[in-house]
Amino acid sequence: DYYGIRLATCSSDKSIKIFDVSNNQQRLIAELKGHEGPVWQLSWSHPTFGSLLASCSYDR
Repeated sequence: DYYGIRLATCSSDKSIKIFDVSNNQQRLIAELKGHEGPVWQLSWSHPTFGSLLASCSYDR
């Protein structure tokens, strides 16, 4: 995210994983499975718009 606290990854297995990377740790905090195709790209929003994560997939 904007502050470097969370890291989001995307995969061809149709999933998005969000990790807490604060304090030099890597802890999985969420796994999202809403797409029906490979997820190609992710982008965190600017903090002005809240804590939003946009995803791009073959299906949408």
